Amino acid sequence: MKAKKATYIGNDEQNRMYFEANGSRYSCKENILVDYGIEPNDLKIKDEVFLHFDLAKPTEIKRVQRTNNHNFYLEFYKHKLYKMLKRDGERIEKIEGKHIKSVPKPNFNKGTYKQLIPAVTKRQLKQAKAVCEEIHAANFKPEWHLALGLGIPSVFETSINLHHLYGVPYINGSTLKGAVRAFVVAKYFEGNEGKAIENSKDFCDLFGCPKKIAVENKEEKKDDYTSIYKEERAGQLIFFDALPSNPKVQIIEDILNPHFDKYYNEEAPKPPADWQMPVPINFLVVKNTPFQFIIGLKKGKENKTVSFDGKQFSTIDFAQQMLKEALTEGGIGAKTSVGYGYMKVV
Repeated sequence: MKAKKATYIGNDEQNRMYFEANGSRYSCKENILVDYGIEPNDLKIKDEVFLHFDLAKPTEIKRVQRTNNHNFYLEFYKHKLYKMLKRDGERIEKIEGKHIKSVPKPNFNKGTYKQLIPAVTKRQLKQAKAVCEEIHAANFKPEWHLALGLGIPSVFETSINLHHLYGVPYINGSTLKGAVRAFVVAKYFEGNEGKAIENSKDFCDLFGCPKKIAVENKEEKKDDYTSIYKEERAGQLIFFDALPSNPKVQIIEDILNPHFDKYYNEEAPKPPADWQMPVPINFLVVKNTPFQFIIGLKKGKENKTVSFDGKQFSTIDFAQQMLKEALTEGGIGAKTSVGYGYMKVV
């Protein structure tokens, strides 16, 4: 990894040396500097040196490591970047335990987390009531496994969507809105978003719409559609992040085990055969964890009657019904086609 320029700012009582670089504060022991050819006794305040990224950890990362209540977001995304090993007498830059099995699984049902999670969801509900005209809140949990954020960049092959402040798995509000919006398009507009924005004011009012959109038809050509309002429009519904509603959060390992990797991935694929080696890929999923889902109507907007397929609903009742159907019938997250992500009411 590339070294970065850092400014020496002093020592603490344990003779740990502190540096500043790019707005962050780093610390390391004197003997580590010696290993890199830097003599600690020769350093003066405001002297500049070059430190490797894994040589010194940001002090906030170290502080979390010293506590008994880890933030799992930092544990998963940050701590592994600072692991160092020795080989042939010199320090090398290497991620220790690149396999996801090396990540310690969190226990959210103890310590600070046990009080934090209920407090966060209670505060979120209170804030939603304050910023919305009306809200609907409900709890759902996975029927089986929930795969979130598998493609997020990570030092592992796979990832998981974790809240950067609370360290818990969660579903982004934008993801939730997209899932419900897509379900409405599939149910009432034959899966054609162009027809939805061109023919339905209620759809545009609730979910928003672009001025124009191009949708691929059965002949694999693009058909252009224009919004019924002839302009972009923001939706009146607000979808909040779905957070765990109690501390009994379960994160477990799951596995993909493709047997014919050379058949699927190579440019000149080899025929699948029994002697080819399977390539197991582990990833983390959420199991048996209730989430709080909140949909709100923007301040100043009326809970008006909307019409879809000849049926009439109030705005909030329609949002509530579509949320339930989208989660229980369409699923959310990754791998819904093989049974992941389907939810049930708690």
